[in-house]
Amino acid sequence: MYDLSQLSNIERVGGADTPGHALSVQVVGPLADVADGSYGLHIFEMSDPTNVARIGGYDTPGVAEEVQVVGTLAYVADSWAGLQILNVADPTNVTWVGQYDTPGFARGVQVIGSRAYVADSNTGLVVLEVGDPANVRWLGHYDTAGNALGVAVAGDVAGPAPPASRSRCWR
Repeated sequence: MYDLSQLSNIERVGGADTPGHALSVQVVGPLADVADGSYGLHIFEMSDPTNVARIGGYDTPGVAEEVQVVGTLAYVADSWAGLQILNVADPTNVTWVGQYDTPGFARGVQVIGSRAYVADSNTGLVVLEVGDPANVRWLGHYDTAGNALGVAVAGDVAGPAPPASRSRCWR
């Protein structure tokens, strides 16, 4: 963790190691949800930045590459295991809720409303209905030029991130 109160003098004030490779983090209040590669999801309490502590997690079946938390659910882009959906309402007792095995390798995820937009590597952009997280449904996909590694959505425009700088947007 870094103190950004003086941008001309950024200082490290604390942190915690994960057992794997932290690939993505989302901070929600005093909690940090970390996609930790082959070690799944880890949740850290950060109220005291000098004493960050792991308080829970879940070992996903694939390689946790990105996490987005919406309400009490964590959506994990889990590489070859697709999209995993976890209940993080009690961060000390994370439970599995549902999943969708995408055809490629889920690398990134953004959830807006009841839709999950998944950057699914060689499959491209995958759109899923996640309103009932125990019964995720396929809505559609677009085969991008190259591997989709991340995704950003604004309104009805999506921009999957390819490996190089060849970014394109789809409406």
